[in-house]
Amino acid sequence: MKDKILLILKIVGIIVSFPFVALFWLASVLVNSVIRRRDKALVEKPLGLYVDVDGHRMSVLVKGQRKVFQF
Repeated sequence: MKDKILLILKIVGIIVSFPFVALFWLASVLVNSVIRRRDKALVEKPLGLYVDVDGHRMSVLVKGQRKVFQF
């Protein structure tokens, strides 16, 4: 009798917890898609100027002061 009650409680626990797991999964997917869409604009924006290197376009960022040495 005790084994049947434990089996019924396990089945009820699985049935009750399934919607919570599914809801958590759905919320995770939605949050991930929103964050990826937001970050995509930041990633595609170049940090510096485009420079042609061996036939490829490359984004180059230069910071600081440029010192020119004259001899």
